[in-house]
Amino acid sequence: MPFEGVTLKPLPPKKALEFWKSKVPMPYADFKALDAKYRMMAFSAAGLHNLRAVNTVKIALQDALEKGLTLKEFEKRVKNIFRGYGRWHIDNVFRTNIQTAYSVGAYMEAMENVGTHPYWMYVAVNDSRTRPTHRALHGKVFRHDSSFWDKWMPPNGYRCRCRIRTLTEAQIKRKGIKVEDRDPTGELIEPIDPITGKRLPARPLMPDPGFAHNPGKTFYRPDLSGVAEDLKGIYIKEKLKKTTEYARKTVLLKTKNQREMIVAIDQGGNIIAERMGERSFVDLSDLSERLFRAKALIHNHPGGSSFSMDDLCLAAKLEIETIEAVTDEFVYRFTFMEKVDPSTVFDLYLNIEKKVKREFLQKIGAGELTIEQANRLHHHEIAKRLAPQIGAKYERISLD
Repeated sequence: MPFEGVTLKPLPPKKALEFWKSKVPMPYADFKALDAKYRMMAFSAAGLHNLRAVNTVKIALQDALEKGLTLKEFEKRVKNIFRGYGRWHIDNVFRTNIQTAYSVGAYMEAMENVGTHPYWMYVAVNDSRTRPTHRALHGKVFRHDSSFWDKWMPPNGYRCRCRIRTLTEAQIKRKGIKVEDRDPTGELIEPIDPITGKRLPARPLMPDPGFAHNPGKTFYRPDLSGVAEDLKGIYIKEKLKKTTEYARKTVLLKTKNQREMIVAIDQGGNIIAERMGERSFVDLSDLSERLFRAKALIHNHPGGSSFSMDDLCLAAKLEIETIEAVTDEFVYRFTFMEKVDPSTVFDLYLNIEKKVKREFLQKIGAGELTIEQANRLHHHEIAKRLAPQIGAKYERISLD
């Protein structure tokens, strides 16, 4: 078996691979700063301090999913990157990430069959390495929509080998299986020691720290064909909201490093491109094809200002619906209500800029505005005046 020690039933790798490719690579310090609910959309590991190293490991793990790269082959490719961390750490990175990707694939497959298999059973390996809390859940059955799965969808710890088994209503009745009617998370239990068979001290029933979430639910994209348009719209709107929150959090981290980053999101709320650049420039020359499919562009401005002329002309050229600039204090949002020629945006921006400069110079001379304030408000004032002239909407949202 190519995935040594990974006990999850092999699945067609398409869904696991789709999940893995969607992850945004980032240095470990940035990854650790993310909220737990967003980490499942990103990839990093202890020892990965720059994007080159992160991408090397991410590609190696992708080859494990796609081509059957073994743990031994993976270790050979990444051992220099993880120098000083030991073989156990490399083993942990491999097993946990492969298991998570396959678990997401299993979740997506299970969700597509809840009409016929609405009950899910928690299945632990039950050997000497199984955690007592995981063993305590073995054989427990919950409905697929129980809040239990929001915290306990495997994996539930590093190198966790647990999985789920889906069941039909008929199987439940025929085998007399009890369906749990409440979520036991947090309750005190006295688990059995797998080696001695004796009861262990009481402890709360909780996943390991950092694993109390459902990785598949974060990524899951249901088949919306045949769904009423209003319901489809509600789902996509909610997904766009969550993805935008994640993108804002991600690019804001780069502001602290004084580097600009951009994330592109498509109509379905999926990240289709991300790129990091310098303090005030991101090279997008090789992303043009993907960016033309974007609905929203989220990027940061380390300098704290609103949109430049280049920002808004690019958005008009790509026919982007919404562009956001995230700073330490505000989220600046510019929404195009209709298609606008980039040359129109260019001409209007320049004309408004001349007026704003003249007004600001007069206010600086009168002591009503400092030079620092003028620099920070310069682009904000232009965008505020430009929006109504092209039928757009402009907002400045405080992060407080």
